Amino acid sequence: MSVAAASPAWDSPAPASHAEPAVAPARRFVVVYNARSGYWIAQPEGSIETRLEALSQAHGVELVAHSLDCDDIAASLRDALATNPDALFVSGGDGTINSVVAALEGRRVPLGIIPSGTMNLLARDLGMPLEFDAAIEALLSAEPHEIDLARVNGKPYLCNSMIGLMPHIARAREQARGQGHWRLSPRVLRKTLWLWRNYPRVWVELLDAGATLRLRTRAITISNNRLNEGSAPIPGRDHLDRGTLGVYVLHDRSRWALFRIGWKILMGTWHEDRDVVIYETTSLVIDLGSKRQVTVSSDGEQMQLEAPLRYTIEPKAVIVLRPKPVPPPMP
Repeated sequence: MSVAAASPAWDSPAPASHAEPAVAPARRFVVVYNARSGYWIAQPEGSIETRLEALSQAHGVELVAHSLDCDDIAASLRDALATNPDALFVSGGDGTINSVVAALEGRRVPLGIIPSGTMNLLARDLGMPLEFDAAIEALLSAEPHEIDLARVNGKPYLCNSMIGLMPHIARAREQARGQGHWRLSPRVLRKTLWLWRNYPRVWVELLDAGATLRLRTRAITISNNRLNEGSAPIPGRDHLDRGTLGVYVLHDRSRWALFRIGWKILMGTWHEDRDVVIYETTSLVIDLGSKRQVTVSSDGEQMQLEAPLRYTIEPKAVIVLRPKPVPPPMP
């Protein structure tokens, strides 16, 4: 569903003068970014300002850089939005985008995603170019769309939430970052193999719409809208606005099940495995049998939440800018 691309919802346009023809002001966009992120640390000092100035002149718009204070993102966003820009562009990965959405606290500001993280799952699902300048150019002609917002125990996420093995593997990957690609892969592989041998299986109950599923598992993923089947190694999503959660649970019957499914994920046939439970729902409770702290990874960010875990989805709660589809080449 498209949203009318008019003036910002939090701003009212000034009346035109009757003495002279009204002149449309240049569109203004604020680009927020985390200066301490790996992407921007690797760039020359002042790089973002220089690039935005060149893009502003080339496209007849005003692009203003605004560094996020990671200790108080809400205050940073209040400052960034004080001048009522036409949209807020966010340069970062899925975790940064998630933090911005959480800090906006339901304020319906159009968001443009500039992929500058590791996975960039939301940007890929939106069809965003992965290069900075190309992403800005795509956003200048993009159209606003409403997408769903998922929550676990009230904490928002836009892509997926994982418990069990996957958050620990993700933590090993983050700890090894910056050491170079060839040193990263063996370290993560060793950690994955250790977890595969030693990580405990736990009994869980999945409750939704009055139905209860009880099984033993080491890995659960709850996606914001259903994942594509047959895409490898990281499944994307064709739809971001269906108002459902995708539930993916490894029914862990043996130690070899996880190893087999890991291989099938790489091959793109994971959804065909008999030990992968897949379904959709609008709300879900994951009961681990007692109230205790659980490591949850939502959009790549680690947090400790108290079980039971309660998942919900808010249809069309966030406005994002989506590039126009590229027409197929003429035959």
